[in-house]
Amino acid sequence: MNKKQLFGFTALSLLFIVGIIYLLSRLHQNEQEDIDLAKLSQELDRKGYHIGVISYSPRNKEMIVQLSNKEPNLSHTKEAIKNYIQNELEDHNVSIQVKIIDVEQAERERKWMSVVSKIDKKLKRESNKYIGIAIGFNPQSITYILKSSYSESDFAEKEIKDWMELTNNVIVSQNLPSLLKNDETYEIEVISKNKEVLQNKRYNHNVESYDD
Repeated sequence: MNKKQLFGFTALSLLFIVGIIYLLSRLHQNEQEDIDLAKLSQELDRKGYHIGVISYSPRNKEMIVQLSNKEPNLSHTKEAIKNYIQNELEDHNVSIQVKIIDVEQAERERKWMSVVSKIDKKLKRESNKYIGIAIGFNPQSITYILKSSYSESDFAEKEIKDWMELTNNVIVSQNLPSLLKNDETYEIEVISKNKEVLQNKRYNHNVESYDD
């Protein structure tokens, strides 16, 4: 083997070794960044904390922990949870935020949202003018927003009223109006491609409706 061949062989060997070292370092880094959220949630639950969802963004190294507002001594509990997670994940350099959530309100919203997928599937079978559905929560009313490809000056009024009736039938079939308290209402509205309201109707717990 001449010097030229020996040099080439040595260079390739060094590149191979460097590549292996880099690969091992990346694998080690991935292991360090891998956080078992399910296990973390179970441990916090075992300690008696009423935890909701735990989310983690590897890119920003940010973790958000939802804590029930029913938890006694919230200020102390928030700090205890934060300290526990920081100790458990001391090698990960994670920023931790504990957010207080209204459990009852979150459960109510989950129930109102539970029909969205069913409404969406039914409306997609009904019309190619229907685009999608959104739901909004505010102090005045819960609003189901049906998105259409119609313009404000050219739309089929009967069709969008049929959409609203179909939507309300699904809502009533799941007994959701019974969740309303006192003078609370829910609303169904259809909007144009420019997000202008084409038709809307509001309902109370007796499933009586009236036009705005």
